[in-house]
Amino acid sequence: MILSVILRYVKTYKGINYIPLTDGSNFCGLVGDNGVGKSSVLEALDCFFNVKTLNLNIATKRSGIAETKPHVLPIIFVKKN
Repeated sequence: MILSVILRYVKTYKGINYIPLTDGSNFCGLVGDNGVGKSSVLEALDCFFNVKTLNLNIATKRSGIAETKPHVLPIIFVKKN
């Protein structure tokens, strides 16, 4: 189960951002207004697990900073029997 994800310079997320995806139950829901980053979280996880190229943060692209690389760090819980 993916508990949360840490995103850095991915699409709408600038800097280091911790995004909790569950409260410990089996339910996960991403809700919020348009443009807050729901799709960005899903796209970041898709890029991580399917080895795709990540999109830079919009402000980073406009500033021309080429050294800033986006990062995705999923925090996964594996139940051990």
